[in-house]
Amino acid sequence: MIKAIYMHKNPNIDYFRKVHINMTRRIPGLRKFTMAVAMTNPIDGSEPAYRLINEVYFDDVDALKRAFDSDEIKVALDDVPNFSDPNTVMAIVSVEEDVPL
Repeated sequence: MIKAIYMHKNPNIDYFRKVHINMTRRIPGLRKFTMAVAMTNPIDGSEPAYRLINEVYFDDVDALKRAFDSDEIKVALDDVPNFSDPNTVMAIVSVEEDVPL
């Protein structure tokens, strides 16, 4: 599975939940979508470098490429400035592997 990870420094999380997630759901080939809101470190009190981490999953690279050619992803990407500064978003594309415990 291919995963694209997006990390946002100071997002409007309420907008992300109420508006942006609905746009993301429409992306063709999307298999899974997750979000995590980073918290202050309970051990040392440090603040996270990124507050919101969202991940989108696709079956393979071809599915990811098709998704990024779609009108639906263009709408979602055009919405990013409504909840986050696009110039500070960190993006990583990776291969997801389950590791047995």
